[in-house]
Amino acid sequence: MNLSASAIALRSEEEMKKLDVEAFYSMRCVGVDKVGKKVTLEDGRVLRFDDLVIATGGTPFKPPIQGLNATNVHTLRTVHDANTILESSTGKNVVVMGSSFIGMEVASVLASKARSISVIGMETVPFERVLGVQIGQTMMKLHESKGVTFHMSNGVEKVVVDAVTNRATKVVLRNGAEVEVDVLVVGTGVRPATEFLKSTFELERDGSIKVDHKMAVLGENSIYAIGDVARIPYDDGTARIEHWNVAQNQGRIAAKSIAGKPPGDLPTPYFWTVQFGKSLRYCGHSENFDDVLVTGDLDALAFAAYFTENEKIKAVATLGKDPIASHCAELFRLGKMPNASYIKQGKNPLDIPLSANARGSSCMSGKSHGLSRNFAKVTGASSLQISAGLILAAAVIGYGAYRCTKRQ
Repeated sequence: MNLSASAIALRSEEEMKKLDVEAFYSMRCVGVDKVGKKVTLEDGRVLRFDDLVIATGGTPFKPPIQGLNATNVHTLRTVHDANTILESSTGKNVVVMGSSFIGMEVASVLASKARSISVIGMETVPFERVLGVQIGQTMMKLHESKGVTFHMSNGVEKVVVDAVTNRATKVVLRNGAEVEVDVLVVGTGVRPATEFLKSTFELERDGSIKVDHKMAVLGENSIYAIGDVARIPYDDGTARIEHWNVAQNQGRIAAKSIAGKPPGDLPTPYFWTVQFGKSLRYCGHSENFDDVLVTGDLDALAFAAYFTENEKIKAVATLGKDPIASHCAELFRLGKMPNASYIKQGKNPLDIPLSANARGSSCMSGKSHGLSRNFAKVTGASSLQISAGLILAAAVIGYGAYRCTKRQ
């Protein structure tokens, strides 16, 4: 928080111009013509493309609860959102609705600045759905030690709003308790920003777009999707991962596909969250784990956790044990991750060697290749930019479009 957009950009405007990238900032895309290969912007301009990458990111979700349209109710998606929340929260009573990554990161940042922080969550402990009860309890204790108050196994019934100022004054919980509020942050997840594509693409129930291992939209030869909007092939099914690092890697794969180069393997999903200076790292993906095997010391915030489904390790989370997360990410990618019995025997996955001639790397670092085709990008909060004609990586906030006509 307390950022400027230029401070977190991976490419400056000057660099973009040198790379022959034409940018359209603060501009929504309102339609895509797949047959005519055209993208229509909200001001009526039309961009023609040979290849299109959809990276519109996600839109914060607000549940249908009375009072969430008050002026002091905020969601977090942009630099402006972050700065507004920070500026309005100093010395105030802050309520955070949602106890997963966005909500807990907001609480950790504001704990030393706000008068009070209250987190409301439907789970029994924070992060329960993704990290399980043990780690959730550990992270909850960390927050409580910094003054954060929790209202778990609960929900918001309604928000009381002052009729004159249109500001929220109280949050009424489902158990009848009331929490005073000056600033309410809603961190209840995001939805893929694909509403404008409903009539053009076959969307999944959650609004995502299915892609193949090249990040190409299924059934399309020259249209790609990356980031929050993309549902990728993973294990025996599909997955949608909401993290900028994942979007960057997917952007690299889409770029190689457009350039006619072998895209390589989809890297293992890898992300992290920082809470009060403690970085919890996570690799793999598990939506239905049936057990969590923990090694190390939870109380000392130095542990590794292995998420299993039918004895198969599907994901790993670490805190204070970063090498294990990075090593396991490669083991997943190489198909060398051991099963649960290996961990139960007290063995360490760091002892499993990585192949010296493994294909590619989990970081997916790539070389530049020329593109001789017009390239249009429908962009949002996901990651993509272009270097010497090849999309490499950058973070972009808000809606807009890029067009690249770099020649070989």
